[in-house]
Amino acid sequence: MRLIIFAVLVIAACLRPAFPRTILLERSSAGWRYDDDGAADTGWQLPAFDDAHWKKGKAPLGYGDRGLSTTVGFGGDPETKHAATFFRRRFEVPAGSTFARVNLSLRCDDGAALTLNGKPLARLNLGRGAVTAETYADEALSGEEEQEFHRMQVPVDLLREGNNVLAASVHQVGPSSSDLVLDLEIFALTEAELPKKAVVRAGARPAINAYHK
Repeated sequence: MRLIIFAVLVIAACLRPAFPRTILLERSSAGWRYDDDGAADTGWQLPAFDDAHWKKGKAPLGYGDRGLSTTVGFGGDPETKHAATFFRRRFEVPAGSTFARVNLSLRCDDGAALTLNGKPLARLNLGRGAVTAETYADEALSGEEEQEFHRMQVPVDLLREGNNVLAASVHQVGPSSSDLVLDLEIFALTEAELPKKAVVRAGARPAINAYHK
């Protein structure tokens, strides 16, 4: 009987639709612009920057790793690769949106610094201080760490209705580092869509404990 109940619960979990949310920037999406010459253009993080001369690609972007959709350059010498590569992605926020929470999931190798609409947003595996085209990541990522998506909250007031621009610099741990990766997702929840904390009534506790035993 317990096996039957467990099977029903598993099937129900698989059939349950994903929780409601608004996808603002989809994981593995097209429409990215990138600059892989190793030098940061003046004002490249600002929304008004004209990135028409940058290359175009689909995420995941990078080199030296599996499952990439776009391969970016690193310079002529594999032992002296560029310290940083630069990326931009525009996305739309629907008019009249009132979000209570905005989450970003970031996959990068080895480190990254993000801005949203020209404002500093987050950094991963990079120390404090100014981040430049010569900045290296704090430590190397390898194995499962290279595939992991790191979730962080985005201040809602950094978003604006209509066009938004996310800019990211991705940094190697050293000039001979073998791979580089960038992919990310942004999704938003309204107040009604926020997860509700489960409350267990005292009378149900014995049955729950018995089930787990």
